[in-house]
Amino acid sequence: AMVHETMSLDRGDDVDFDSVADRLVEMAADAAGAHAAEQGSARVVREGSFGVLPATLATPLAMCLSELLLNAAEHSGAHHIELGASRSGRELRAWVSDDGQGMAGQGEENATSGLGLQIVRALVGDQLAGHLQWDETARGTRIVIDTRIP
Repeated sequence: AMVHETMSLDRGDDVDFDSVADRLVEMAADAAGAHAAEQGSARVVREGSFGVLPATLATPLAMCLSELLLNAAEHSGAHHIELGASRSGRELRAWVSDDGQGMAGQGEENATSGLGLQIVRALVGDQLAGHLQWDETARGTRIVIDTRIP
């Protein structure tokens, strides 16, 4: 519903994306709580500031981050999930990281073959004109979206 609310904005509107991000964090925390019996409860936090973004960027970004956060909350087995942002001029970096099990060596192509992550890849490339980076370490997964604010 929150993503749909963001999508309903006029294309000329600006969005305080920090408030959107806070709602995404709450949604992911709720999803993690629903899966707590299976994998333990995850703490979901936001770091950094997105600031004010144009609706043309906010809508696809909200859709991407929603999918990434829900995947982490529902599938990673993480104890800590972070939604982060940093800005430098017109450059925006957003990330979702977790300390979960990762994709068990599947590699980025196999790990992102699900429909939701295919949509994220398409949105980042087409609507955000950005770059998607996927890093797996022994300490979890970090997915980074780099884009430019119009």
